[in-house]
Amino acid sequence: MWRWRWWHRFLPAWKNENLDIKPLIFIGFMLIVLILYYIIPIYYGFYDMKQNSDNNLFEIASSQQGYFSSAQAIESGYKDSNHAYHVKRGNWIREIRGVYRLSKFPETSEGQYAIWSLWSRDRKGNIQGVYSHETALSIYDVSDIMPSKLHMTVPKSFRRGTKISEVLVLHKANLSKEDLMQKQGYLVTSPFRTILDVVTDGTLEESIIQQAVSQFRSKGMILKKQIYQIIEQHPKSARYFIDSEQKVGGA
Repeated sequence: MWRWRWWHRFLPAWKNENLDIKPLIFIGFMLIVLILYYIIPIYYGFYDMKQNSDNNLFEIASSQQGYFSSAQAIESGYKDSNHAYHVKRGNWIREIRGVYRLSKFPETSEGQYAIWSLWSRDRKGNIQGVYSHETALSIYDVSDIMPSKLHMTVPKSFRRGTKISEVLVLHKANLSKEDLMQKQGYLVTSPFRTILDVVTDGTLEESIIQQAVSQFRSKGMILKKQIYQIIEQHPKSARYFIDSEQKVGGA
């Protein structure tokens, strides 16, 4: 009796009138079918797409110390219009214009290299900037130099529509593949190219260059024939290599 009174309160027409409930049953059945076959799969489809986007972006960022560009986020499946949302939610941390860091990744001392490397990408996504000169010496840890700015070599055709950050010192040169060394999320000039650059530039103290050459030689990172190549191009640079050859033993 209680159950009947409960339904009777909401649907009195069922008791008092000859109402055909078959259409209602059919509509209810169709709603169940709609939920089971369309709404639920669509929901989980969007969920799977989100999971794929998260996984794709995480894989890219992992190889770049947690950093990624807005273009890489779009390639991973994130709409450009949603980037601000992820920053607001704390999922992403905006470092500079167009470059972010996943909040799961902590900041590191080498993070700045990944950030400005991503900044240097061209429209096709290729990295244009290669750390060189004093910054390369610091990365290799072969001298006591602590540059206050980041020295980066870019192609002669390199252009930017906005003002270059004051933290960067750009050098123009077209480097070959042999001049490059791959690091985690950025490129640095090879030991040979690095020494050639600082010798050619001629702005560093002689003791710093000698220290770098000695460290490169003791670590086996620069060969004797490469030293001869540098001296051949810059005869006055021979003084930088005398001390290192004595320490290495003329290997």
